[in-house]
Amino acid sequence: MTAMKLCLSLFTVLLLTYHCSAQQNCNSFTLKGTINTDTGVMQLFPVRDISYYPYRTNLETGIDNGKFTFTDSIAYPTAYRLGLRINKSLRYLSDVFYIDPCVQTISCHIDSNWEMPAISNNTMRELTTKYNPCFKSVNLAFDKLYKTRDSLKKQFNNALPVLYSIALKNREDSLDKENIKLIVNYATKHPGSYLVLWKIAYLLHFGYYPAYENAFAALSPTIRNSHTGSALAKELTALKSLSTGKHFPALQLLDTAFTQAALPLIRKGQWYILINFWKSDCTPCLKQFDAYKRIYAQYKNDGFQIISISVDKTNDVDNWQKAIKEKELPWPQFLDLNGTNATRLSIEAFPTNYLIDENGIIIRKNISPEELEKLLAYNTKQ
Repeated sequence: MTAMKLCLSLFTVLLLTYHCSAQQNCNSFTLKGTINTDTGVMQLFPVRDISYYPYRTNLETGIDNGKFTFTDSIAYPTAYRLGLRINKSLRYLSDVFYIDPCVQTISCHIDSNWEMPAISNNTMRELTTKYNPCFKSVNLAFDKLYKTRDSLKKQFNNALPVLYSIALKNREDSLDKENIKLIVNYATKHPGSYLVLWKIAYLLHFGYYPAYENAFAALSPTIRNSHTGSALAKELTALKSLSTGKHFPALQLLDTAFTQAALPLIRKGQWYILINFWKSDCTPCLKQFDAYKRIYAQYKNDGFQIISISVDKTNDVDNWQKAIKEKELPWPQFLDLNGTNATRLSIEAFPTNYLIDENGIIIRKNISPEELEKLLAYNTKQ
């Protein structure tokens, strides 16, 4: 009996060893899912642009009796959102989650938009048991801030006084910096975490902080040299060149007559220039122009200038010209056709703006109209 038990034990160990080895060497994934509908098409959406993914990223599959399956190549844990399209309309979209190599299951509900779907794998276990607990206090602070902002907007009918807007933005900036410090600490303690790699990549979409460099540097060479790691390193380099204190780079653009033109950056006597990246199909981009027109009219004779750069595609050039005419935009307009320069500089979110001084030095990024107006008013009084 003892010999039999020993043989069974050895067989079990060998079986487990083989299973673990097979999982480690997986170069593809299978995601078996369920959703409470039989209608529509399920899709996996990348959380960043396709340059971050070594394989296909826009996957889709049908639903059969509330079940669906995705299978594709994968080399390491990768970030996605899960969506449901019904009659070409997006009916459901999940929060960001992570897929590991090999087989895993996922469960989602059609009415649970922007929530984390139920999925179990090593990276998701790391997220819930290690990563999230480290960020609990700062996440609670963010939730409190957003609730306060919503309450104030309701109180003032979405027209927040300038001082409230600035105070809320300063608090958000403070929490962002605290969050980044925690990411650096986590990366230092967990250098083999692909979760951290994707967290940095995702957050970079919303803005650059120098501390992201420290978090990335703390990761292992294997992760830094992965396809996603190489894409992230390239973006960090590009965004670093657009950080506060750097010269805004020279750009070759088209003017409204479709003539090649260099961006006019250094203008003595104009102590602030707002460089605004936008596109004609971006609703927030169009909404900001009313505030900009008011600010421009008040301070254009006091050394303030705005330069707008559209990233519209070739097929949308007519819409660009139409928007300029309809909005009656009085400051210089340029076209970065197909977003060539914006892509090179890793500018992906729109609108994006840079406030530079008369020497072409970046002093602020994504300054709000309220903050800009207060800054101009203060300097005008000096």
